[in-house]
Amino acid sequence: MGVRSGGESVRKRPSPAARVALIYAVFAFGWILLSDRVARWAVSDVDALGAIDSWKGTVFVLVTGAALYFLIRRYLGEVQESAQRMREAYDVTLEGWAAALDIRDHSTAEHTRRVTSLTVALAERFGIAGDDLENVRRGATLHDIGKMGVPDTILGKPGALDADEWVQMRRHPELAVSMLSGIEFLQPAVDIP
Repeated sequence: MGVRSGGESVRKRPSPAARVALIYAVFAFGWILLSDRVARWAVSDVDALGAIDSWKGTVFVLVTGAALYFLIRRYLGEVQESAQRMREAYDVTLEGWAAALDIRDHSTAEHTRRVTSLTVALAERFGIAGDDLENVRRGATLHDIGKMGVPDTILGKPGALDADEWVQMRRHPELAVSMLSGIEFLQPAVDIP
């Protein structure tokens, strides 16, 4: 049982895999306990009972195979939906990070959109697609995220930066890698920042 904010308890649903296993176990247990009784109740002829007994295992395999197929297919659909929601949540989080950077450096938002758009278009022209293209898009979105570690005095300086300030500003790719390297989901995208 879990606990929601506010202290109320919530009954946690079993995972889809656990539900599939439970349904299979209940069906198999019921089949073992009831199939002989139902056969004897339905048929009184001894020869017919023998024929039913010889087909009982085959019917069990066919019925449970079909049931497992549909249950697993449903389970895989739920897993795919969950994975899609997770990817969307990650992407919204990345957009939030980019928006946070724009709060610190107001010129960043439009620059990030342009860089991301151009980078994705270029990647597509090179034949990059699917998850690889998504990783390129994520990396491009985060290409300047290391600026979060650059002091405000440098990031928002109205005039030209001096040599020491440029040294700190040029560290932002290194800071980005440091920030992102512990996030397994972003490992394929870290090279871009």
